[in-house]
Amino acid sequence: MYQEIIDKMFLDKYEDRPPDGYFHPSSVSGCDRQAVYEVSGTDRTDLPDVRNIRIMGTGTDMHERIQDRLVQAHPGTLIEVKVEWEQIRGSVDAIVPIGDGYPYNYGHPEDDVDVLMPVYELQEFKSGGNWKMREAQKGPDPQHVKQARIYYAGLDHMGFLMDGIRIVYFGREDWQVIEHEVEPWTDEQVVTFLASLDNMLLHVEEWSLPDRLPLDSKGNRFWLCRYCNFRSRCWDLDGDNTRG
Repeated sequence: MYQEIIDKMFLDKYEDRPPDGYFHPSSVSGCDRQAVYEVSGTDRTDLPDVRNIRIMGTGTDMHERIQDRLVQAHPGTLIEVKVEWEQIRGSVDAIVPIGDGYPYNYGHPEDDVDVLMPVYELQEFKSGGNWKMREAQKGPDPQHVKQARIYYAGLDHMGFLMDGIRIVYFGREDWQVIEHEVEPWTDEQVVTFLASLDNMLLHVEEWSLPDRLPLDSKGNRFWLCRYCNFRSRCWDLDGDNTRG
């Protein structure tokens, strides 16, 4: 009885995200092939099971509680900020104002009136179990770093004054907190990333596919594949760089 109640609690709140023709930072930062599937509107072969929905839902609940407290503790904080840049779409967990702001004059220097524009630090939240927290103690996950850098570059392009990235890990068992500050991309690195998007769009236009993620040291599929909505299509239906 209780398992059914709990499952329904998470299923009722679960928001499915079918392919919408855009690149999402969570996909682009993990697997180019998954990103191409999404942008091309490919039908999914593997929807998340109820266990994974419970895990994702627990993480979402934690993030929402943290966001509520963060807004109260730091006035001016913006949460779930929409990023729309190039072919990228996504939402940032939080951008938090830091310092006193940046003085800006709206083209009337004779008035000698400057407005303090807020300067923000991007904060990306991640939650996980004991294993994930042990890994986080060693350093931020490269996938999470890339995801945060994509958001940062997008916000910078949209006109936000940004200064710094902070990736914050929260333990599901005991609410342990591990924080890592990372550097944003340089202008040259942003150009390189945009070129990689163009390459993925070329795959979409040509109906081809990038390489799969490499196998691990034991010859097994990369761990991200277990949670991919296209894993059966990728490994069983499609070829190395061709569809079906």
